[in-house]
Amino acid sequence: GNKMTETKEKIKIVVVIGCTGSGKSKLGIDLAASLPINCWRSGEIISVDSMQVYQGLDILTNKVTEEECKGIVHHLLGTMNPLQGSQFSSHKFSQLSEELISSMDSRRILPVIVGGTHHYVESLLYFDQQGDSVGDLEEESIGNDEKKEIEEVDNSSQLKYERLKELDPQMASKLHPNQLRKVERSLQILEKTGRKHSEMIQEQKDNECKYDALIIWVDSDKETLNNRLDKRVDEMIDRGLMDELSKFYKETEKISRDFTKGIFQSIGCKEFEKCFIEGQKESEYSNHTREGIDSLKRHTRRYAKIQRKWIDRIGKRISLFRFDTSNPVEYEEKVLKPARKLLEAFLKGEKLPNEHLIEKKEEERKEWKKYICEVCNGKEVNGSSEWDAHLKSKAHKHFQKKRKTNHTQD
Repeated sequence: GNKMTETKEKIKIVVVIGCTGSGKSKLGIDLAASLPINCWRSGEIISVDSMQVYQGLDILTNKVTEEECKGIVHHLLGTMNPLQGSQFSSHKFSQLSEELISSMDSRRILPVIVGGTHHYVESLLYFDQQGDSVGDLEEESIGNDEKKEIEEVDNSSQLKYERLKELDPQMASKLHPNQLRKVERSLQILEKTGRKHSEMIQEQKDNECKYDALIIWVDSDKETLNNRLDKRVDEMIDRGLMDELSKFYKETEKISRDFTKGIFQSIGCKEFEKCFIEGQKESEYSNHTREGIDSLKRHTRRYAKIQRKWIDRIGKRISLFRFDTSNPVEYEEKVLKPARKLLEAFLKGEKLPNEHLIEKKEEERKEWKKYICEVCNGKEVNGSSEWDAHLKSKAHKHFQKKRKTNHTQD
């Protein structure tokens, strides 16, 4: 296209990301409340949470209360009817957010994007040609990656690797045959989108952000966060979680509850299912409740771990400003004040203070150097440490011996 039109100024947005329980809602609200600044009259929040977008289950999905909102307008919070079967997706989120952002910008209102569904954030910031399926695929796979990366090679993983080598050799060269999950993911992407994973990754690298975005990452050390998350579950119970769930289970009795779709995916939805079996004894109910609470705590912690992986991914594409919310006593001094200063510089077009800056780290994927062993009939070996081990192996020595004896017979 015409270079002149391309230099059109990008809309400024602020994005607050972080794991669940890190305090991003609070900071987002406080930053929106610090306007007017420069020519921005006020700030409004666009919530990025694939569960909070649905009506209902306010305690379970941990929506901000009226009081916590401090009068700041929130969008995409409790707006979808969970029982109308239409699924929310990263694509739908981007569409709605883009409309909201242009409308806010035209009224000189600053869009503050706040939330923990990080693949939605990524789909809003970038024109990735890969559409929904990959973002959602990636989310599932990041969730499953908790399992061990390199397992013992069996035939099926070797076959899958060979297939990937045929279809996307560039991707295969970056992987080890034992990285079964990654091999499967690349094959899955080929299958779902008809395009090579390696090409998409390259495209993502070349892609620039659609907006002039200030990305603030609210972070806490792991132990503090886990304790905070456990405490939050106990508080949910005190706030009436069981009544909320009981009501929800009654309302959804008539429809089949598919825990892989919509609001039913909320962490905690499935965990308490046994509590609402008709006619159970008081003792069974309290056992099931206790199990549900433990399981909710476990899954919430695991979710935070997965979110952190997504934040790392975003940090490979764009610079972040990290604020540590481990100690709530220091919030005003160590988080809010410097974050406000940063926001002010950003909106006035001044040089950004870089004390909290984390430069984007472009990931150079480690190439697994491939070694071919002539002695062992062209066996392929991955990486130098495996090659060293191979040269010392019994099999290699066996083939060497065999060759020697063959030579002397010739």
